[in-house]
Amino acid sequence: MNNITGVVGQYFQIVIEGVGIFFLLTLLMCPNLFGQIAEFVPEGVNLATVDTTRKTYDGYLNATSSASSALDVYLNRNGISEGDIDGSISYEKTNVQFLYQFGLLKTVNLGIAIPYIQNKRNSDIKVIEASQSDFADSIDSAESSGFGDIKLWGLWRVFYTDQADFQLGLALKGDNAPLNSDNYDKLPLGNGSKELTLFLRTHVYSIQSSLKLSLEIQQLMTEDVDIKLNDGQTVAKTQSNSLLGTLDLSGNSGALRYGGGLKMESIGNQKLDGVSQQNGYLSYTLRGLVAFGNLNLLEHQSIGNPWEARLEVEKVISGLNAPNSQSLSIGVLTYF
Repeated sequence: MNNITGVVGQYFQIVIEGVGIFFLLTLLMCPNLFGQIAEFVPEGVNLATVDTTRKTYDGYLNATSSASSALDVYLNRNGISEGDIDGSISYEKTNVQFLYQFGLLKTVNLGIAIPYIQNKRNSDIKVIEASQSDFADSIDSAESSGFGDIKLWGLWRVFYTDQADFQLGLALKGDNAPLNSDNYDKLPLGNGSKELTLFLRTHVYSIQSSLKLSLEIQQLMTEDVDIKLNDGQTVAKTQSNSLLGTLDLSGNSGALRYGGGLKMESIGNQKLDGVSQQNGYLSYTLRGLVAFGNLNLLEHQSIGNPWEARLEVEKVISGLNAPNSQSLSIGVLTYF
């Protein structure tokens, strides 16, 4: 299945990059057709955002997009018979995040994101085969809370007119939050390693129809590190590169904005001392958005303190080895 994930991920990488090139050419060839609203901060201006995202799941999607329970997936990954352990597992994760972005130059922004995470696993496990008690302990109920990995980023506005916007960015996520790989009772708050993300954003906006089309592509690279397991053993952790692409369409009517789109995420397998953990996946997610505020009025007039409150929902609809998750986000942003 991992080979299938890799092939399909590469295919969609080509498709998404092709779509990105198409829209960029559209911007360059037809500049009078579009305007845009993008979260890029003018020089000397600040942008602050606070949002809360709650994500839940209790199963995984397989190649036929049918769901398998989380417990069945874990037993299969570890070569354990389904008759040895019975019960169910579910996950809840709440991420409260503060983001600050500053317009350093006319075409350059700098930003920081600080998350506070509550991570919980609800486990109702019954051990049938006593020899699997240690594994059952590793998937028992657990939770943790605290600050997650801090992210710093820079954003370069490569191409911009009142009709179009094209941006390139670079983000670095630290490893300040605990991975908790040596403690079954606590879930991870961070990835245990630094991450480097390259991304591009393209926005096109039709003033006549008030429709905005947004495309973003991210390439994620993770450093190799040594981590300590619960049994005291130290192993080398590596992760294959990952790819994320989103395509959204939104419109507005006065202070109300609404829209939706599709997200594709290809996450590489993690390896411990060269042994694949079979946890890479490919997922396709539907997204929906409703927002209210005066941000849209910037297209027509000067606003003293632009702001917007947002409600976003996401649901994984298809994938390979992907968490069958759903999430709800509520956030507020303001320029000052």
